Amino acid sequence: MQIEEHPAIFQFFEYCLAWPVMPASTLMALILIYGLIALLGAADLDLFEFDVDVDVDVDGHAGSATSVGLVVLKFLNLGDVPIIIWLACFGLFWWSLSLILWVFFDGQPEDLTFWGGAILVFRNAGISLLGAKGLTEPLREMFDETEQYTPQKLIGRLCEVSTYEVTDQGGQARIKTDAAPLLIDVRTEDDPLHKGDIATVVAYDAATKTYQIKQPPTEIIP
Repeated sequence: MQIEEHPAIFQFFEYCLAWPVMPASTLMALILIYGLIALLGAADLDLFEFDVDVDVDVDGHAGSATSVGLVVLKFLNLGDVPIIIWLACFGLFWWSLSLILWVFFDGQPEDLTFWGGAILVFRNAGISLLGAKGLTEPLREMFDETEQYTPQKLIGRLCEVSTYEVTDQGGQARIKTDAAPLLIDVRTEDDPLHKGDIATVVAYDAATKTYQIKQPPTEIIP
């Protein structure tokens, strides 16, 4: 097959590999490869799942910079939808925007420098963060399982401590769900529990909206 027979195809790939478009093209390629591997059953779609929480110090106070960062992540719906779906929405928007702007707006300057291209990359990525927010907003309810996990249904469930420690003053723990893990405020009347410890939810305090947890016997910890 000669290149001259399909110039449009090769021009398209040339656009995709242009410096301001290449990072987005790379991300989209990785997402497509991962999706194909997952479709074939060789990878778990929940592999990169995480919840947006915060590690606090022993006094239960988080740094202001960390708090601002968490607000931004929650605003972008990170943690409210599975991360692989969020990345797919972000990657698709970023790649489409970068390609369209490069072809029709940025003008493909011949003298584009590395830093000039970097500015375009960050500009497109910043706009695409808001685009991903818009694309994932309708998906939040689909993955919101809060209604399925009332306090009564959570009692007896195992959870994992996600903060530095849990004491009688407070802390947080996560409970696995079919989507993003459920983050709950917890306390314990026993010895302090530490990050990564497995515990059982034993009670719920409606006044403080916190759960009481305690470490279960070792033999029932998965």
